[in-house]
Amino acid sequence: MDSSVSPTESLPALYRAILDLVADLEHRGLRPDAVRVRAEATKVYSTSWDERGQRRLHQVYARASRMVQEHDGPLESRGTAWRRNHPAARAASR
Repeated sequence: MDSSVSPTESLPALYRAILDLVADLEHRGLRPDAVRVRAEATKVYSTSWDERGQRRLHQVYARASRMVQEHDGPLESRGTAWRRNHPAARAASR
């Protein structure tokens, strides 16, 4: 995780990236997983705008990303591959 970026600068983009993954989960028919991920991300995003919250959102992002990858199918050809290069994805993999 890049410590030079403050949570207030990174949290909105990270939260948006999580919501994009939630949409992918829903499109794959994994609505219960999508609901859980969205609820957890919303809880963290609405309460913890600090380094702890940033770490927790990175964990949520990483978990949601794994769920999408485990169920990777035809949507990959519809443009979801960009996420591998998304800043949040790179930070979550560190």
